Amino acid sequence: MVDEARDWHEKRGFSHFILKAMVFIGLLTWAGCPLALPDTVKTVDGSILHGAVTSLSDGKLVLKTEFAGEIIIPLDKVVELETAEVMPIHLSDGTVIPGTIQPSTPGRLEVIRAEDQTRVPVVPSQIAAINPPPPSPVKWHGSLIGDLAITDGNSQTKGIGVAGEMSRRTAEDRITLKGGYFYSEDKGEGTRDDQFISGKYDYFFTEKLFGYLNTRLDRDAIKDLELRTTGGAGLGYQFLETDIYDLFGEAGFSYVNEDFSNDPDDQAYAAARFALGFGWWIVKDIVRFEENAEFLLSVEDTNDWLGISETSLIWKWTDQWSSRAGIRFEYDNTPATGFERADTKYMLGIGYTF
Repeated sequence: MVDEARDWHEKRGFSHFILKAMVFIGLLTWAGCPLALPDTVKTVDGSILHGAVTSLSDGKLVLKTEFAGEIIIPLDKVVELETAEVMPIHLSDGTVIPGTIQPSTPGRLEVIRAEDQTRVPVVPSQIAAINPPPPSPVKWHGSLIGDLAITDGNSQTKGIGVAGEMSRRTAEDRITLKGGYFYSEDKGEGTRDDQFISGKYDYFFTEKLFGYLNTRLDRDAIKDLELRTTGGAGLGYQFLETDIYDLFGEAGFSYVNEDFSNDPDDQAYAAARFALGFGWWIVKDIVRFEENAEFLLSVEDTNDWLGISETSLIWKWTDQWSSRAGIRFEYDNTPATGFERADTKYMLGIGYTF
């Protein structure tokens, strides 16, 4: 009898041990898996949605729900927002706060900094992004255009032209590089022999307003111009930048230095600079019109000025290949001795875009 009682107590003690172990393991599991509190979104029509806010970018809030998967809610339709998970919250002034969001008074929110629980009052429109995707790598884009012309018989001409352009655009800045080489002759006598290279840097203070630095080198043997150097700085405004239209204007100051083969014609002067750039996809991604105009006026002698207009029409066959027709008109009010003020150059070629 005593042995039976001892066995019963041992079995009971072992059962209690197993029960306690299971409770202990359950507590550890619960402690290691924090409770997933759903985020809450309230919209202007009074709807209340529960789920997990995964991101906010470009004015669109992404909420992952159990009943409908990911849904996209325009930020301007959100009146209340509450998040539980710590995520990087980007404000419209550029501040980034790792933290959560809670509603405060009607129409207002509080961003709670995870580090010290500091509360930053905001309105929904001040939240620029939540957990945004990493920015796309900056890519350079460019084009290379070439033309070749040879005639024989009554006229004997040879001509070659190559022009290239590279550009890079981010939200903060824009870089544009250009260059070209053109040569033609008729019966062995040169009729065109000019080259240029240019660079321009734009820094955007706001979405539209930018400052710029630019420089350009020109050589034209036919016009007796050994080298024209221009460089300057100023302000610009991006009026349009869409997938159809591109329009900007610039105003600033430049320094112009012209060296001619005939030394007495050399000149150098400070000039006010005005420029305009316009692009238009007449037929989207197929036919494009471009116009770039620049005007330089000496601040010392208003009779000394230079106007340049470059007009192009582009016809794309594929994503990479295109035809281009261009006209460059240049009016130098004080040219080298014996040369005309107006000068027009034409280009018709095949281009490759990359």
